[in-house]
Amino acid sequence: MMNKSDVTSIDTIENSPIDKRLMRNSPRAALAALTERLDAATIAERAGYLNHIAFCHIQLSQFDAAQSALNESIEISQGLGDVIRETDGRALRAMIDYMNNRYAEAIDALQAARETYQRHSHLEGEATALQNLGRVYRLMGDFPAALDANQQALSIRKQLGNRFDVGDAYIGIGLVHQSMDNHQEAVPAFLKALAEFEAIDDSKGKAIAMGNLGASYEALKDYENALKNFQRILPIFEETDDQKQRATSLCNIGLIYSAMKKHQEAIRHIKESLEIRRQIGNRFGIIMSILALHEAYKESHSPFGVEALNDLLEALSIAESIQAKKQAYRLHERITECYEGLNDFENAYKHFKAYHALKEEVFNEESDRRVKNLQVAFKVEEIKKQAEIDRLKTIELANALSEAEKQRRSAEEASRIKSEILNIVAHDLQTPISSIVNFTYLLKQSPLLTEKQTTMLSNIEQVSTAMLRQTVNLLHAASERQSEELRHESIDLKEMVESVARLSGASRKNQIFQIMIEMPAIVIGDSDKLREVFENLIGNAVKYSPRGTRISVTGTRHEGIYRVAVKDEGQGLTQYDLERLFGKFQRLSAKPTAGESSTGLGLYISKQLVEMHNGKIWAESEGAGKGATFFVELPI
Repeated sequence: MMNKSDVTSIDTIENSPIDKRLMRNSPRAALAALTERLDAATIAERAGYLNHIAFCHIQLSQFDAAQSALNESIEISQGLGDVIRETDGRALRAMIDYMNNRYAEAIDALQAARETYQRHSHLEGEATALQNLGRVYRLMGDFPAALDANQQALSIRKQLGNRFDVGDAYIGIGLVHQSMDNHQEAVPAFLKALAEFEAIDDSKGKAIAMGNLGASYEALKDYENALKNFQRILPIFEETDDQKQRATSLCNIGLIYSAMKKHQEAIRHIKESLEIRRQIGNRFGIIMSILALHEAYKESHSPFGVEALNDLLEALSIAESIQAKKQAYRLHERITECYEGLNDFENAYKHFKAYHALKEEVFNEESDRRVKNLQVAFKVEEIKKQAEIDRLKTIELANALSEAEKQRRSAEEASRIKSEILNIVAHDLQTPISSIVNFTYLLKQSPLLTEKQTTMLSNIEQVSTAMLRQTVNLLHAASERQSEELRHESIDLKEMVESVARLSGASRKNQIFQIMIEMPAIVIGDSDKLREVFENLIGNAVKYSPRGTRISVTGTRHEGIYRVAVKDEGQGLTQYDLERLFGKFQRLSAKPTAGESSTGLGLYISKQLVEMHNGKIWAESEGAGKGATFFVELPI
């Protein structure tokens, strides 16, 4: 979908015929006019012209040329003592930083620019700095900070009364809500932006607002309004002969028609967008049109022929040449489907492997990026805190912050960062481990395997499944389980316990199970979650008990409660163990008897799940070496 450019317009030079609308809407034309006037400018005017030239280069992603112009502009401004023009130049440098993913440097420069503008009561500059700060925070995923910065910018823009800038500020707010998938709030912001641009008849502004409106309406499944907005854009791009944006709009219209099950209309519009993109050499656009066309064929249940396959192979070649990895792995997946439809299983398998390998690589890169953004956000927050402390010290109020309060805040922040990083790591481990489990299962189906090979694959499958379980436990520990919804099913506890016991691995350690469940053993709850509880309890009994010992599971009814007890003859629990037994990442005095691994999360998760069922869980033990009994009580 169409997004607003990530560059905010800058102040116009006083008495200059080149205004900010021209620089945004036609940067090449503005650049030519500015360059022509540069030689005749006075030394004071030259600094301003150079800033505007740099802005046009940034719009065109010509960052080296922009940096060269800014270096000269800043040097001139320093020599003249023109603080505002110098700050304009430094703020433009910050744009280059964040457009090259140097977020920490951009935030430092923009905050410094904002403070300078505030000291000199330069509202236009302050609003621009705030909008760019909002943009950086949005790109980093710090949406509350992004929304706050954009709302402050809007307040200043309204005070200054320039409708172009007010519309620009509403676009910024809408994009933050859109990034948060909060489309109910994004739509009013884009509508207000559209009203401002219509009042001044700014065609590109109207197109930007309507494009984002279409995207939000589509996300809300309001396809009629989405289609209406995308169709309103087309005449604007036809009038300005903007073939690139015209092709984008046609592709978006095709996607909407596809969602509305109007498949022939969808295919016609997407094909038209593909033809335009091929004519103008828009390589990334060609990829997106081919992907959209393939989805439209799937939705219409059209067979995948050689023509569709050739389109996908063309798109894959382009994606590889421009390093568009995310699109490349999606193309491998769709090419696999095509080859399967053509019964060419050799090529299907080749692209299937490439799809999984590239998908894992993309996920790892995205995970690294998110971790780096978290680190930047943490650094910025620490700088803010330190600046606030320094401010309080200068007015002799720093003593208002007690040492205990600082430690509490620091601990909370550290815990938040730890949980977010843990969530990222665990989430991104799931895909590769799941792939190992799935590929191992597929390999085991081959009739050509020897008995030894089958055994080795079974071992790999068993270990990988255990790793997957630990990864899921990490994800559960990083999330709030209390927020999950429970299914309400009739559950036979005797059947569940017997099933878990069979799969527990006790036979490999020659352990004996005794199951004595008083009938009927029926409770109402979520079978998947309760099964996870008993897998943890019975698994621990097997894991921490020596070979050849006895494990008993008993179940009894009493006054509306069903109690299950899992008793082992293992290493037992000390009083210290019992006090910390159900904590997160706890390590106990007992050690697994066969070198099994443990995350220290099983009992913590079990307690959460039992309490979600309004039940109770606890343990009893007479001490080290005397075994342990774990009890679960559930309402009948």
